[in-house]
Amino acid sequence: MKTRLPSWNVNAFAQALALKFLNDKDFYARTRNFYCKNVPVFIENLRRSGFDVIDSDVHYFLVRVRDDFEVMRKLLTKGIVVRHTRNFPELEGRFIRAATRLPEENEIFLEAMKRL
Repeated sequence: MKTRLPSWNVNAFAQALALKFLNDKDFYARTRNFYCKNVPVFIENLRRSGFDVIDSDVHYFLVRVRDDFEVMRKLLTKGIVVRHTRNFPELEGRFIRAATRLPEENEIFLEAMKRL
């Protein structure tokens, strides 16, 4: 079954650790500030590069693509994992779902998207 689990699957250890960090108000504030600062910058950089990105209030967002599986295949060759949207009503594969990461990782993602 492990080989069939999505790469973003969260195990019991990660869940327990997340609960610990959620009770750490300092960590929570730093993390929230990090994403509040970096998500808009990342989305704006994608838009400046010509991508249609749906606004988001969380650290993941949708990017319009012609063929989500083709984009996913090409990104995977660079070690980048995004989620398809074929099972999301009304999205049906016209978008990929990506998440904000560290600024240097966001830059790698942006460069890989530009080369599609």
